[in-house]
Amino acid sequence: MRIILEGCDGVGKTTLANILAEKYHLDICHCTSHDPADFMFYYQSARKNNIIWDRHTVGELIYPKVFNRTQQICTEDARIVINYFRDLGGKIFVLTASDDVINDRLIARGSEDERGSDGFGSTGK
Repeated sequence: MRIILEGCDGVGKTTLANILAEKYHLDICHCTSHDPADFMFYYQSARKNNIIWDRHTVGELIYPKVFNRTQQICTEDARIVINYFRDLGGKIFVLTASDDVINDRLIARGSEDERGSDGFGSTGK
């Protein structure tokens, strides 16, 4: 089983990943800005089995624009990775929530500086 969860902060990706991982005995990988985020990283990681990704390729196409940082993978390479992932039987889910729900969840988390760059604080999940 291969699953990618995508969506903005606060939509419930990590919560859903934890539920699915427990139910189906999957490993969880949470992509952050500290990962290489280049073609080979995404292509090689797409081969892993029994895993649920809390963000993967699609996020690298969105977050560089949001956070004004250099994009590490071009759109065409992202398409190659996504098609490869799907050819391997992987499923991609894009989660969303209302603006009010997202805002409330982000406020409850505190500032990103308080949480750390991975979104979970300096001690991790």
